[in-house]
Amino acid sequence: MADEEIQKYQSTIITSGSGSGGNNTNGSSIISSASISSSTSTSSGNHNNHNSNTSSDIRNTTEQPSKLKTDSSLLSLEDELPQTEQVLCDESEIGQCVEDIHRLLFGNTPASFMFNSISPIIPALFQLYCFVSKTKLYLKSACEEIMTSYFKISDDALEVTKRLLIFDTKTIASSHYVTFCPGESGGVSIKLVSQLKRDYLWEANCMIQLFKLLKNHNVAGDLFVHLITQFTVMKQHGEMMQIIMDEIHSSSSPSLYVFPHSESQPLPENAIILLQVIQLLINEMGASIMKNTSQAIAFVKFLLLNHENRLDEESLESVVMALGILSAILCGGISVKTLDEEQKLEDLKPILDRYKVYEHQQISEMASSALLSIDTKQYKEFHGNFEEEYTEEQVIKIKFDHILQDLRDPLLPVRAHGVIALRDLVLEKKNNTLIEKQIKNIFDILQSQLKDEDTYVYLGAISGLTALGDVYPDTIIPILVDTFSDKRQAIEQRLKIGESLVDLAERCGQMLPKYAHYFVYCFLNCGKENDKDYEWVRASSISNLATLVQILRFGVHPFVQDIIDCASYVLNFDQSEHVRRAAVLIFDRFAKTFQTDLFEVFTESTLDQFKTILNNTAFYDKDEIVRVNAKAVICEMNDFQDERLYPSTYIPGADKKHFLNDFLKFMNH
Repeated sequence: MADEEIQKYQSTIITSGSGSGGNNTNGSSIISSASISSSTSTSSGNHNNHNSNTSSDIRNTTEQPSKLKTDSSLLSLEDELPQTEQVLCDESEIGQCVEDIHRLLFGNTPASFMFNSISPIIPALFQLYCFVSKTKLYLKSACEEIMTSYFKISDDALEVTKRLLIFDTKTIASSHYVTFCPGESGGVSIKLVSQLKRDYLWEANCMIQLFKLLKNHNVAGDLFVHLITQFTVMKQHGEMMQIIMDEIHSSSSPSLYVFPHSESQPLPENAIILLQVIQLLINEMGASIMKNTSQAIAFVKFLLLNHENRLDEESLESVVMALGILSAILCGGISVKTLDEEQKLEDLKPILDRYKVYEHQQISEMASSALLSIDTKQYKEFHGNFEEEYTEEQVIKIKFDHILQDLRDPLLPVRAHGVIALRDLVLEKKNNTLIEKQIKNIFDILQSQLKDEDTYVYLGAISGLTALGDVYPDTIIPILVDTFSDKRQAIEQRLKIGESLVDLAERCGQMLPKYAHYFVYCFLNCGKENDKDYEWVRASSISNLATLVQILRFGVHPFVQDIIDCASYVLNFDQSEHVRRAAVLIFDRFAKTFQTDLFEVFTESTLDQFKTILNNTAFYDKDEIVRVNAKAVICEMNDFQDERLYPSTYIPGADKKHFLNDFLKFMNH
């Protein structure tokens, strides 16, 4: 469309003046049929015969010194105009106007600037839609299509929509209004009337029907947030005025108080109408009205403020519902992705502080939990809108900075969250060059968190080290092994790293034989440390060796002799019963893991050594638990040997200790 046509099109909208220079603050207007048809003649070419007299009358009306005031799309005139009802536009002109607008908008490729240009007449068009929705008039479908398309395409849709259902107190003093009414031929006409009463609930119903046609569009949720914000402001203003009135009644000098002008005070029915519209939106549209996190947070804030200091059952249920929605947001059910959403959550903290001391126990606990989650940023997700604005390297750096900030936080839950976030970052960004460059730093960070006494933190650090080794085993496993073997490390630190090594060995799966020598010889060397101060390190190392035997299975074959020698040495010479118990566990794991295959895995000399050390331990060890465990392993060995030599002496499916199996075993011997 050429610029001249755009100007012609925009000139067809004749907006009414407000009382100051013709600025239409309420978006109301009168539509000139003749003007619209003259600008659309290039696109339609078939609409030139219109009643110019009525159009000129409307122009004369709008150009009169008596200025027009507006209430949404309903125009009110000053008292100088005639008191009798007067038809300003007949039904044919109204119908032609709507048809021309529809043809102009949908006869060309839809564009936002075209829909933006009809913003001044949307309130009037909406009132027309509300009027024809009560009937079966043919204009309904055209109005509906124009309105829904406007909401979807126009850049001004939200701002215009906000004005459609707001009660304007400035029109109360006026005595003349312009409204839609039935025409003589079954159409719609515009009349000048002296009295008018709007049905706000019906208008809200019509708006909801339009929203339902929009389906997933955000404008409904944005309007809902705007309405509840307006209601909250009205409620707070009313409470403030009540406080002032109470102070005046209790004061000896009420003349010191100056009240604002009555026009700036909202009428009581404003809040009532607004609340009814809000409830109607909730009942009709339900959860579908909220399409994003900001809208949900605004709804929570509305409920908490609206039902504060109330103890009736309905108010308590509303508060519990609001805190439940907030809990879903904070627990990740609804994503918090932007800084604006984070700030809105922070704004809830003063309200939650008041609910934290609420006498209702459930509400008090939920508010306290929500406050803790906001303080610890439990809701924070490092994925979302900012990832679209930055490169992957920048995103990783931002996440890393957030993690470091959490790890430095004095609050324990925040530090724990930082450890878990670091682990997730490593798993999420596998084989990323930036992560690879920071491996040593990440390892040092996780290792430093192992010193924390809280299990939630150091177990998270162990999990993080395991994840790091899972992604970068060639780099991390040698570092972990060296750290575990380093006697300069605190004993508790070494024990936790040993736990991480075992977890990592389990996660290696079929790749474990490749790295087995790191694990085996690390635990073998640490299991032979002689210093009494390292008793628990020796016990942990020998116990970890037993676990490795179970995980490796036949992959342990190259290390069998070394492991048996280490266990024999410990049982013969170690003074700590805890370490000797761990050594017996190695024999037990060999027996249970290989069973009858044990005689094939072991050489004859190794098997003799195995039996000899067990027999000596079972009879001569100082610790009773060591002796009992050694005897149990010997019994298992005897059973496996009998099963290997006499496989047919057992009844299939029966317990080995069944009396029939015992009898067959006795007969064979």
